[in-house]
Amino acid sequence: MKKFIPLIILFSFFYNCPKAEKGKEAVAKFEIPKINPEDIKIDTAAIKDTFMPKGYSYQVLERSDPLKPLVGITVKEEQKEIDLSTLKLVGILRGAKGNAALFEGSDGRAYFIRQGDKVRGGYVKDINAREVIVEITTYGKPIEVRYSLKSE
Repeated sequence: MKKFIPLIILFSFFYNCPKAEKGKEAVAKFEIPKINPEDIKIDTAAIKDTFMPKGYSYQVLERSDPLKPLVGITVKEEQKEIDLSTLKLVGILRGAKGNAALFEGSDGRAYFIRQGDKVRGGYVKDINAREVIVEITTYGKPIEVRYSLKSE
């Protein structure tokens, strides 16, 4: 029992100490300031300029760009093959780079076709002054289809 008496006195001394009470009052009097969220304005442009890089330079040298996004962007659009069976041959144009055939669709759209262009099922083999020769492969056999100009 004699051992507990000094502990009780020491405990009561610290418990009733005036410095400890001042600390408790200071904590009790401190209030967190109330902030309206609408009053806070964040300059996102300044943040972006600070933290985002200004740009990058990449030398291609016959390699693909590793930073180009692959999702949502087509890497290379394939040429749509034209079905000549639904088109009408309107004219043949002669030029220094070779001949070109002018076809017209039922909707009034014009199609220019040159020698070597892909068409549905084959390719344009030759374009001469009066006709367009197309080679179409069906069931493994090549067939020549000729589209001639009709004189009016």
